[in-house]
Amino acid sequence: MTRCAHHAGRAAAVALGATLVTSALAACTASVNLTVDADSLADKVATALQEEVGSDAPPHMDCGDEPVDIVVNETVVCALSVDGEDAVYDTIVTITAVDGTSYDFSVDVADTPR
Repeated sequence: MTRCAHHAGRAAAVALGATLVTSALAACTASVNLTVDADSLADKVATALQEEVGSDAPPHMDCGDEPVDIVVNETVVCALSVDGEDAVYDTIVTITAVDGTSYDFSVDVADTPR
């Protein structure tokens, strides 16, 4: 009986150890999202706006310095300006679709400058 109790205790200890290891691993797991450099996103947005408007040059876009998570509904506020004008417009860029490393976005430029 003593041997069975010891064996059962050891099984419980092994099960408890496995649970603790699993819990520790779960606590260390992080969700890793694809990210894009803010400057790269700004370039893509500027090119898309240039094509949509049909201008000779793209607008200047500043989307900050932090990498942007490429996940659906992620938004970033960028600043849009055009050569020869002092006005700066808030521009909201929203990630609308993600397929592997490719992504789509929508752009909403404010009607009035800051």
